[in-house]
Amino acid sequence: MIDKISTVLFDLDGTLLDTTPDFLAIINALRFDKELPSLARPDFEHAVALGTDKMLSIGLGVHQNDADYAEQRQAFLNDYANHPNRFTTPFPGILDLLSYIELNGLRWGIVTNKIQRFTIPLLTQQGLISRISALVCGDSVKEHKPHPEPLLHACQLLDCDPKHCVYIGDTQNDILAGKAAGMKTAAATWGFIPTTEILAQWNADIVLSHPHELKQFIA
Repeated sequence: MIDKISTVLFDLDGTLLDTTPDFLAIINALRFDKELPSLARPDFEHAVALGTDKMLSIGLGVHQNDADYAEQRQAFLNDYANHPNRFTTPFPGILDLLSYIELNGLRWGIVTNKIQRFTIPLLTQQGLISRISALVCGDSVKEHKPHPEPLLHACQLLDCDPKHCVYIGDTQNDILAGKAAGMKTAAATWGFIPTTEILAQWNADIVLSHPHELKQFIA
């Protein structure tokens, strides 16, 4: 018997929301201060899913051992904290999918490595915070994806068996975390996946080219 899906959990950056434009705007402002040319989106977006250190490495060429790393990192994070939602939008089809989930009596939540300081204001400004059944951020738990703890914590909040959940993400770590938690997994190809990635190696239960394709999977 196939386990019925009752809960849909999303990764945030690159899966639910397209946050690249805001991060890229900040990086290019910092590059302008350094008298460097602006970066185009294709040269930067794959770094978003990999976190702050990778964005600073790709965007500004600074690394953790550099003398000015801490200063550059703080400037980047402060700007993002002040302006998390200037250009960010849900990916096409996401809002329709969320409505479908809600209308069919399912719950949905977000499990992200992004910390609460940045996540909650962003979701509030997007008008999504009141619709979420569970939110697990990077500072909500001790371990980060690909460890299953964040996903299992979401299940605890929802009093839900992981086998009745599906987790959607745009990195292999998302899929690894979902599988380790005992959930169904879905790879979101509309996100920030580099062209060098071989999705078949992720072994997700389903590969989605558009959010609406999840509807049949959870029906």
